[in-house]
Amino acid sequence: MDLFDIKTLNTAIEALLNRRLASVSLTYTQGTVLELLVRSGEREIVQKDLEERLGLSHPTVNGVLNRLSSKGLVVFETSEKDRRRKRVHLTEQGRGLAAYVSIVVDKMCNELFEGFSADEVEELAALVRRTIESVRRAGSDR
Repeated sequence: MDLFDIKTLNTAIEALLNRRLASVSLTYTQGTVLELLVRSGEREIVQKDLEERLGLSHPTVNGVLNRLSSKGLVVFETSEKDRRRKRVHLTEQGRGLAAYVSIVVDKMCNELFEGFSADEVEELAALVRRTIESVRRAGSDR
């Protein structure tokens, strides 16, 4: 396996999720933002948090958030911690769509890992997490 294999896998998964979310006019990246907002619970989330978590640039995340806002899925409010920052919140419609995204992702994961044992899936998940940490470490010393 080389990095091309990992890139190919990511591209294939993203294309598949884009097709499956097209019926609700969402992209994979938009769906991921909705999921991250649900997972944050009551914790304050600002655009910078999403940029770091997704590894995307400020203009890219800004565009995604503006599209989600225009669809009525997220709203912004001034942060209580820092008045210069805007908190991002899901609307009720956004919460409902995030639940749908979660169902689509879960179903797709079940399809992708069909034929894998539970131990194999857990081992793969652990290896992916270790690889992500290695990439972060490699990027932090530059």
